[in-house]
Amino acid sequence: MKEQIKALSKETLIYGASTVIGRFLNFLLVPFYVNVLDPAMYGVSASMYTYMSFFNIIYTMGLEAAYFRYASRGDDEKRSVEDERKLFSGPFLFVLLFGGLLSVIILIAAPALVGPVFHDPKIDISPWVPEFIRILRISAIIILLDSLNVIPFAALRIDRRAKWFGVIRLTGIVLTLTLNLIFIVGLHKGVDGIFVAKLIASATMLVM
Repeated sequence: MKEQIKALSKETLIYGASTVIGRFLNFLLVPFYVNVLDPAMYGVSASMYTYMSFFNIIYTMGLEAAYFRYASRGDDEKRSVEDERKLFSGPFLFVLLFGGLLSVIILIAAPALVGPVFHDPKIDISPWVPEFIRILRISAIIILLDSLNVIPFAALRIDRRAKWFGVIRLTGIVLTLTLNLIFIVGLHKGVDGIFVAKLIASATMLVM
């Protein structure tokens, strides 16, 4: 029992630390964005991230909790490799197909969605429409990648691979911070740089 509590505490620390560091990164980036970007464009990125958080829930459809429910096993419980694959591939493929369909719809409909998503009665957004279309399309891919990461991260937690979980999360955090600096400060990509940095970080985590 003592060893189990010790292992649980260690894993919880790793999972919690990666989450806290990620939140702290977002906190640090806020004054950076406000001072480097045009305030209006920072508002656009903040609004878009709100939409993305909402759609992440839709894309995954609560399958992470369901996967935990059926893939978790007791200390003495054994399962064949084939059964493990079926338990993993079911929710993962559903997210891939369902999320992929939604992302394709957003990619195609992006020009029509610019108005409803970015409408501001006080400002004419016409000059920024091409940039907003790019942001919408990049965001659609980011949502899909982040949703695809959910089941693999859950699998790592079930297998108690906390260290690898932490390495992947920290890699994503460091990449996001580094690429933000490169794209926004070095390459002057503006608000586009925020989303391109996130896209690369999410893709890297999925590959890992």
